[in-house]
Amino acid sequence: MSMSTLWLEIELHSELCAANGDGTSGVVDIEIASEYGLPVIPAKRIKGCLREVALELQACGLGESLDVLFGVPGEQYSGALHLEDAHLFEIPSASKHFKLEPQEYESVREETKAKGKKFQQHLLDELTMLRTRTAIDEDHGSAADGSLRTMRVLQAGIKLRSRIELIFAAQTDPSTIAQAQLLLERCVKGLRSIGLGRTRGMGEVRCSLKVGEQLQDFVQQKCDLKGTEEIEVPFRLKLEQPVLIPGNGGLYHSSASSIPGSVLLGALAGTFIRQKGLGAQAHTDPDFARIFLRGGVKFGYALPVSRDQVFAPCPANWQRVKNEDQVYDVPGAGELEDQEGGQLELRSLSYYVYLQSNMLYKYELEKEVRMHHSRPQDRNYAHPKGPDRGVNEGQFFQYTSLSEGQLFEGTLRGSSDDLNQLLGCLGAENNQLRLGRSRTAEYGKVRFERMESASPVLYESPASVQSARQITICLYTPMVLVDRNGRAEANPDLLIEQLSEALGSQVQLGESRLKFGVLAGYNAQWRMPKPQTPVLEAGTTIVLQLEKGTFSAEQITMIESTRWGSRTGEGCGALRVLSLVDKAISAKGMKLETFTNALVEAVTSGFLENMEKLIEERSKRRKEYTEGREAAKNDKNKYEQARTGSTKLRQYWNLAKHKQFKAPSDKESKVKEKPELTKLLAILLKVQEKSPAFINGYFQTLIWEARNRNE
Repeated sequence: MSMSTLWLEIELHSELCAANGDGTSGVVDIEIASEYGLPVIPAKRIKGCLREVALELQACGLGESLDVLFGVPGEQYSGALHLEDAHLFEIPSASKHFKLEPQEYESVREETKAKGKKFQQHLLDELTMLRTRTAIDEDHGSAADGSLRTMRVLQAGIKLRSRIELIFAAQTDPSTIAQAQLLLERCVKGLRSIGLGRTRGMGEVRCSLKVGEQLQDFVQQKCDLKGTEEIEVPFRLKLEQPVLIPGNGGLYHSSASSIPGSVLLGALAGTFIRQKGLGAQAHTDPDFARIFLRGGVKFGYALPVSRDQVFAPCPANWQRVKNEDQVYDVPGAGELEDQEGGQLELRSLSYYVYLQSNMLYKYELEKEVRMHHSRPQDRNYAHPKGPDRGVNEGQFFQYTSLSEGQLFEGTLRGSSDDLNQLLGCLGAENNQLRLGRSRTAEYGKVRFERMESASPVLYESPASVQSARQITICLYTPMVLVDRNGRAEANPDLLIEQLSEALGSQVQLGESRLKFGVLAGYNAQWRMPKPQTPVLEAGTTIVLQLEKGTFSAEQITMIESTRWGSRTGEGCGALRVLSLVDKAISAKGMKLETFTNALVEAVTSGFLENMEKLIEERSKRRKEYTEGREAAKNDKNKYEQARTGSTKLRQYWNLAKHKQFKAPSDKESKVKEKPELTKLLAILLKVQEKSPAFINGYFQTLIWEARNRNE
C-alpha cells in the first residue's frame, strides 16, 4: 500500500460563507460551519469543489486519473483522496505566536468547549462579520418583499488547513499514482472559490499543497502475542472525525450509540486487503478466509468508555421512579410503595449506564447533525433543484453521526497468530481505521489503540464469585438466536437450550424482561443491504435457574465470558451476570446521575490567550461605543440649538478623530461669538480626548438623530 500525507492550505482573499444550514432566529439567517466557536470548512465541500475543477480539467483532456483520485459513485472501492475538515491555521495581521498549529488544534478545541457557549460566541464574532443581502423583484426593479437576509462570513485574510491523505492499494501501478498526484496538484491550483456567493465576489481563495509532516510518532502495536488457545485483546477507538453508523431510524435521522462488531470486521478486512495486496481475490487467501470468513477472529462491539469505565445499555429491570432520580432493581427490590402506601410509578431507562457503589451514572453520547447537498449533473446549475425533479437533479440531505473526540472500547478474540497479523496491518497504517459511511471526506477516521487490560463493563466485577441457585443475566450486545431449522427467532427458549447443552444440566427460564429489535447492515462486497434479522436487543434481562442444584462459580464465570447465540464473530451475544451486583444496592435502590468527563488539561498554546485579549479589547470597545451613544443623546439638544446638520457633524467627526479641535486663545475669546457655538466647542474638546470607539458611537448617534429630525 502507498500512503502520503499533504496539507491543503486555504487563504481567503475575500469573505467566505461555508454555511451549516442553521441560523439564529431574528439575528442571523445563514450561519457558518464551526466547532465551538472555531470556524471550519467541511471536507465534503472542499472535495466537491476540487472535483468540479477536475471535471473542467477532464473536459480539456487533463483529467485522466479522475476516477482513481475521487472514486466512482456506487462502486465498491473508494478513491485515493481522503480529506479532513479545514481548520483555523493563521489569523491575518498577527504575530508569529498567533498561529494555531495542527498539533494544538484538538486541545484548543476542547478548551473552548469547556469555556462555554458565551466564550464560543465571542470567539466566533471576533473571526467573522455579518453581511446583509436582498433579492431584486424583476417586475419592479426594487428589493423583493421578505428577501432581506443576514449571513455570517469568515473574514478575508484568514488561513485554514485541511489534512489530505492519498491512499493507493498495493497493486496500483506507479504511473497511475503519479498521474493522480499530478491531477490533485492541478485541481488545487485551479480551485479559486468555495462556499456561497461565488459568482458575487465571495469565497475567493488561493490554495496550495504543503508536504505533510507527521503530527506525532504513533506507537506501533505490539505483535508479540503467544499461545495456541483463543486469547482476548482489548482495544480503544478514539474518533478523530465524526462517524456515520446508521441507527434504527436510518442514516439521515439517527446514529448508532456504539460501534458494532460487523463494522470493525469490515474495516479491518479492508485494511488486511490493502496491506496484503489481495484485491478482488481476497476470499482465496487462506489467512483472510480463516480470519474474516470462518470466524477465526471475533470482533466485539465497541462501547462508550470514560475514566476506565465502559458504559452499556441499561438493563430492563433497572427502572426509574417517575419524575425522580431513584432507580430500583425490579423485581429485586420486591414490592415498591411510595410514602402514602401507593404503588410507585416506574419508567424504563434508555441510557448507557455504569453502576459504581450505589450511584448509577448515565452517559450522554454526543451526536451531531450536518447538512449537505449534491449538485445536479447538469453543471450549469450550481444548486439542487430538489428531489421532485429526479435523482440526478441534486438534493439537500443531512447526516446524523457520533461526534469526534469520543472513546469506545471493545475486544478482539482469536489465536495469537491471527491477532498478530491484524495488529501488524494496523501498525503499518499508523493504527488508523476508517469506519462507517462517507469515509473519504469529513467522516470515519478513528485511531486504534491496544490496551493492556479490559475495563469493566456496566459494573465493577467482584473479587470473587459465589455459587448461586438463581442468576440474572443482562445482554449488552444484541443476541441472534437460531432454531434447529436455521431460522432466526428472538426466542429466549433457544438460549435455554444452548445453555443446558453447554452446562450439562437442565436450565429453566425465570421471570424475564425482553427487548426486541432487528439487526441489519450493509455488505460492501455485494453492495446490498443484509437481510434483517430479529434479535433480543441489548438491555434484555433473563432470570436463569437450574432444575437441580446451583450454579457453581466456574459455571457463572463461563456463562459471562462466553458469547451466546449466532453471529458471535460480529460481537453478538455478550452478557453480564447482574446477580453479582451487591443485593443491598438492589434493595435500597440506586441514585441516577449524569456522568461528566474529566476536565481538559490547560492548553500551553498562546493562541487562546491572544484571542481572549482580542475579545476583551472588543468588549471594551463596545462598552466605550455605548458610552459614546449615551453621551450623544444627552448632548443632542445643544447641536439642535446650533442648527448642526449631518454634513457639519461629519466634519466635526473627522476633526475629533484627528484631535484638531483647539481651545480659543485669550484674544480669540474676546471676539464676540454665538454662545451656542462656544458651548459646542467646549463639548467637542472633551469628546476628542476619548477613545476612537467612544467618538464613533458619539457622532454616529448624532448623525442618526439629525437625519430623523430632517425627516
